[in-house]
Amino acid sequence: MSTTAHRKAAPGKPSCVATVVSDPFVYGAIVMLASFRRENPWFDGEVVILHDDTYSPLSQKNRELIARAAPNVRFHAVDARRFERIFRFAEEVVHTPKRLRAAFLILEAFTLDGYERVVTLDSDMIVLGSLQLLFQLEHEFCVVRAHDNVHDLPLPYFNTGTMMIRGDMLDGDMLETISRSLEGITVNRDHGKADQAVLNVFFRDREKTYLDSRYNFSKRLVPTSDADVMKFLRERDVRILHFLGEKPWNLKIKDGERDYRRLEDLWLKYFFTVASADARFRFARELIYQERLLRDHLIDTYASNKPKKTLWRDLEDQLVKRIYEKAG
Repeated sequence: MSTTAHRKAAPGKPSCVATVVSDPFVYGAIVMLASFRRENPWFDGEVVILHDDTYSPLSQKNRELIARAAPNVRFHAVDARRFERIFRFAEEVVHTPKRLRAAFLILEAFTLDGYERVVTLDSDMIVLGSLQLLFQLEHEFCVVRAHDNVHDLPLPYFNTGTMMIRGDMLDGDMLETISRSLEGITVNRDHGKADQAVLNVFFRDREKTYLDSRYNFSKRLVPTSDADVMKFLRERDVRILHFLGEKPWNLKIKDGERDYRRLEDLWLKYFFTVASADARFRFARELIYQERLLRDHLIDTYASNKPKKTLWRDLEDQLVKRIYEKAG
């Protein structure tokens, strides 16, 4: 893509950054927003936090923590009732677990027509460089292709971690338009289980512009054997590192996820640099809770006749529930 295509924002209509945050994802949001501010000090637009009391609850304490990371923040309560047809499609056609309903709230970004453009970022990211290009491009919808890290090849669908939305794609009726587009549609489940599956259906025959992978670079593309991960990322001019899969603020169960410890060290160092004392204390307490959960489960493993595979799956389910439901 050419980096010369740009235009100035329309007078009176600023740009914004939007993301979905729930209580268990607040630590990720703090890092993503603080790193965005650090690398993009020129940005003077709003940060819109999408949340919902049922599917993406966000406590007052966590709102205060987020406001420290993004002083120009606006909390936007989503009316999840407008998503019912999308939820139904996801669960009946894509077989999306109900616990992932929070991910669909990012579709609300398409309805924020009071802005000249909206850049959406997932809360499990670190911004490592300038994103100014995303606020200059004149295209209406920009995303990054998903990537096959095993064969090092681009895939025929996009990841929704980073999106730039503007023009006709910003419309108060977009949820209705997206919902209607799903009627009678079948999908490839490999394209994702939540908002990613829905948006790949919606944009199947619609115009979209692909950004360079540096704007949504999966952790799975970083060699786990590379001791200097920052050197690897700098050499590729990675602007956004995306922690797909298990998150750096949660206990790891799958052996393969432990291979990313160097990247997680990068996230942890950033968190403990930018987070308030209160956030650091709560984060440590959450890790202690998860460690206790693992300890108790290990004790049950040796005292039970269940197959070990079943017991480990049960533990993973408990941790997933902890991640996607409101933390205590």
